[in-house]
Amino acid sequence: MWHDTPLMSVVPASSTGLTQSAAGGQVSSAPDTVEVVRKLLWLPILFAILAAILAYLVTGGREYSASALVKLGTQDIDQQILGLTSESATSGNLVIAETVANMDQLDTARATVGLLGGNPKLTPTEIDDKVSVGIDTKTFLISVTAKDPSPFIAAKLATAYTQAYIDIRQQQDSDRLDEIEAQLRKRLAELRQQQDTAVNGLSGSDKRIATSLLAIQPTTETAQITQKLEQLSVLKRLQTQSVSFARKADIPTSPAGLPPLLFMIAGLFAGGAIGTALAFLIAGRNPKVYAEETVEGLLGAPILVRAPSSVATAERTSTPFSALRPVEAESARVAAAQLRLNPTSRDARAIAVVSSDDATYGAPVALQVAGALARTPFTVLLIDTGTNGKHWDQIQRLLDGAPDGAGALEEEDGGDGTLHHLSMNEEELRDDRVAAVRAWALLRYDRLVIASPTPDRHSAGVVLLRAADTAVAVASSGHTSRAALTRLRDLARQIGVPIAGTIATGFGGAES
Repeated sequence: MWHDTPLMSVVPASSTGLTQSAAGGQVSSAPDTVEVVRKLLWLPILFAILAAILAYLVTGGREYSASALVKLGTQDIDQQILGLTSESATSGNLVIAETVANMDQLDTARATVGLLGGNPKLTPTEIDDKVSVGIDTKTFLISVTAKDPSPFIAAKLATAYTQAYIDIRQQQDSDRLDEIEAQLRKRLAELRQQQDTAVNGLSGSDKRIATSLLAIQPTTETAQITQKLEQLSVLKRLQTQSVSFARKADIPTSPAGLPPLLFMIAGLFAGGAIGTALAFLIAGRNPKVYAEETVEGLLGAPILVRAPSSVATAERTSTPFSALRPVEAESARVAAAQLRLNPTSRDARAIAVVSSDDATYGAPVALQVAGALARTPFTVLLIDTGTNGKHWDQIQRLLDGAPDGAGALEEEDGGDGTLHHLSMNEEELRDDRVAAVRAWALLRYDRLVIASPTPDRHSAGVVLLRAADTAVAVASSGHTSRAALTRLRDLARQIGVPIAGTIATGFGGAES
């Protein structure tokens, strides 16, 4: 049987997650995605571990938090001395807000450095970063919170910072008292000057009477100023402060914030989720086949045998059947038995073992299948191609029966049967020459096994595929693409060679 069909155009790869099956339906890439994700399980595990480590590094150095409270007076110095009402000062809340707003925290931090005396040795900027100030307009309290990995330093820093602030406010109050006293005494001097002016020019008796009246009945303003000066004197003696400690900072007994374990657990889940999403993203963009059901769906043919991936490697191209490992020999025997039982290949005498793509190395598989067939016993001829294959003049002498033509055949270990190997130069292959070899071989051998390179990539593969009665595809997990299987199926269908099944290498739990 010779299939004289022109070579079809290359079928483009599918750009979606669905590929046309042999029956015309859609074959989902979901099984391949799942298999890839299974192989990438290390990715979410790695991301989870890294995220947990990062969370620990960020939160593991937990800090202690200590707070001191500062009490504000309900009236400031101006209100107490000058007699401003709450309507003039707006409200007590405004007093607190202005007090905090006017606090220069960096100046306070500089003063704190002096109080600490170098223990701990911190710069004003570092202290400013460690301390935060807040207000409560309901309780008239200012909270000074310091954080540090050491609970003792946190408490010491909060107390020292608060004391530095109180000292600054005390100095400001003292300066303000001096300023107010100067203003009051200046005003009092002005009033007395006015009194002196009032009696200036009077006669002796009138002057004495006016002076007596002014001394007995002082003006209201003079009396107020005199009263304020007396109040000011009392305030100075009492050292009245507009701010004072409400509570000093206690040494904290436990770190602030949530424990690092919670952040590590959250990091594990977050890292695992990111790693899983990344694994699915990588798997979704992978065009290779990893699931046997995808191969069966695209080619419309069953899996004949799941073979170890070492069968389909370039290193085993010339390994005789007798030198195979037991698992490889058994896989080849199962494949040969399946071909004898398969309805599509049962009566076929010329069987092409076709590489679905250049990465699957179908030639080694064909050699093992031919060796297994020769053990049945069958007489088998294996044909393959290569740059070191026999030139046509040698093969022609073999076909003509010339004595020196027999050298073109190589004898393999065929067990009970006979296994001959004929390597043909790929560059010299033509349809008529392959047809002649096929006719000659079927007269002398029970089976003709053809190792065909990828048909849509090599013209020799198309020529050899036409010489076959049926084809067996070779697909390799992680190497064969879905597009390559689709092109092989369509090409075989156009040539008219049915695909009996697939030898799947490296799938599932097959030994590699």
